[in-house]
Amino acid sequence: MISMHRRWEAFKGDKIQEIVFTVKKSSIFQLKTALDVFLVSNTDQKVRDFHVEGSYFDRQCTILQGDRVVAEMKREFTMRNELLKNRFAVMVEAGVDCAFIVALVIILDEISTIYETSGEELLKEQFKTRIGDQMVL
Repeated sequence: MISMHRRWEAFKGDKIQEIVFTVKKSSIFQLKTALDVFLVSNTDQKVRDFHVEGSYFDRQCTILQGDRVVAEMKREFTMRNELLKNRFAVMVEAGVDCAFIVALVIILDEISTIYETSGEELLKEQFKTRIGDQMVL
């Protein structure tokens, strides 16, 4: 869900009361998207658990846990992909939850879509991003 504070919450399946993590924009004014991710166990949210930097428009982002890169999304450059424009690769470090990374990429896409379609109407939009109980990659 998006709020006046530009906050997104991800839920487990259809269980709205079961928040898995929260995503907040790092600052209000940004040239490139920067998101702070807080796991449900991080109740005071003073220190982020993960950080997302990048741009879905450019088909690239880096997901960090502290200073460690845990995943990267990069656009695949081939002649066929130049025509399709939607092809990209996500590389995830061993031991990192792939469903969690995919959920962050989906949120980044939702944010980009909102900016693209509504501009200043961002604060009026509301949506929910949900994580399914299972995700097959």
